[in-house]
Amino acid sequence: MMASDRVRVVAIGGGGCTNHRDPDLDSWILSLLEASQPVVGYLGTASRGDPRKLEGFRMAYLGKARLAEPLAPDAGPDACADWLRRLDLVYVGGGDTKLLLDEWRRLGWREPLQAAARQGLMLAGVSAGAMCWFDEAFSRADGSGFRALPGLGLIGGSCCPHYSEEPLRRPAFEQAIASGAALAGLAIDDGVGVLCSESGPIGCFSARAGSGAYRVARGDGRPLSTPLPFLASLP
Repeated sequence: MMASDRVRVVAIGGGGCTNHRDPDLDSWILSLLEASQPVVGYLGTASRGDPRKLEGFRMAYLGKARLAEPLAPDAGPDACADWLRRLDLVYVGGGDTKLLLDEWRRLGWREPLQAAARQGLMLAGVSAGAMCWFDEAFSRADGSGFRALPGLGLIGGSCCPHYSEEPLRRPAFEQAIASGAALAGLAIDDGVGVLCSESGPIGCFSARAGSGAYRVARGDGRPLSTPLPFLASLP
């Protein structure tokens, strides 16, 4: 793993390899890594290790990267830190955001993940696996309606996936920001990855025509949405 003085996160709004879709996203993510044969690991905490999601990840990265042995779901913080030290990229699948955050807290994985990111490990994830890295994850995974859950705080602000795909999510996110119930943040369509650093979103890559990502802020009691710039397309 290469040392770095900044965090790099690829936040994917939905779809992606764990849903057996959007292969261009994975090619783009790999193009961001400097290693010619990167070592890639997968965490499926949010879906309780759903084998179909794991298989989608393996199919997407097999032959393009070296796949790390899975981290045991009950591994302690030291084992987690050792596992992360062998990786160039960790990919986090989607599912129940609250479950993911609660389990990482219970297992003591939050601190090793934060430390590895600050030392240069690239983080990527879809839906719950995208939101978890921000100050707030805009989720309804616990069944109590949309609300902002405290995330790992590697990227400032909030994050909302499935922005244009779920009819109730976009107005809920915008209203939460307008009312002050959620921090200003990032909204991402399915099939779109956003490259972020500690200072915030840099730009996005879309594997689907017409899809994008947006900064959503509060202005005079109403939400203001600004599209993110697109990064270079694949050759």
